[in-house]
Amino acid sequence: MNEASISTALEQFQKEERQVRDKVLRLKRLKNIIWLVIALPTTVLAALIAYNHTTMEPQALAEFAIPLLKWGSLACTIIYLAYIVMHMPLVRAIYQAKSEIYPRYNAAAADTEQKTFQWQSYFSKDEKSSSSGKTAALLLGAKVFSLFMLIIFYQFSWIHALGRIGVELNNEHYSFMGFIDFALFSSLVLFAVVLIFTRVSSLAKKTS
Repeated sequence: MNEASISTALEQFQKEERQVRDKVLRLKRLKNIIWLVIALPTTVLAALIAYNHTTMEPQALAEFAIPLLKWGSLACTIIYLAYIVMHMPLVRAIYQAKSEIYPRYNAAAADTEQKTFQWQSYFSKDEKSSSSGKTAALLLGAKVFSLFMLIIFYQFSWIHALGRIGVELNNEHYSFMGFIDFALFSSLVLFAVVLIFTRVSSLAKKTS
């Protein structure tokens, strides 16, 4: 292939690769905002309950905290679902770069000009300063797990507060907790399905 064709292929690669990078960074910013929307109010609520623990009667504190914990868990679960769903376009964008953009350029470029795909580089503005794949995966997993545990914190704190005022759990309480747990479980299954589908598609493409 002549130099003009290689130059055109490089320009096309840089344009498409930049589009994918910008999309991933936008989604990353939105995910960070969603994470803060859950983490910050939860921290404030925990601090507020801890502070009032020394100034309010246990029953009054429980009555004050119960609605905040109950509806807080519901709100956080809905936001958490949005956080998980946002991984779908993110994974698709990165997979597009891996399966289409990089192979198309490498097929046209000389061996010395080949580009190496690194998925974790898309989470950094500067590709050269990106972390390793294991570190990036660990950070992504830690954020998902931390949000999951915050919702569990809401649930157990709500149950504990109900117990402090002598309320026994009934079908209504169990139904509410069941809805939250089902939503959490479904979100994790959805996240796993997206990753598995992407991996299977990649293997199928290599086989063909």
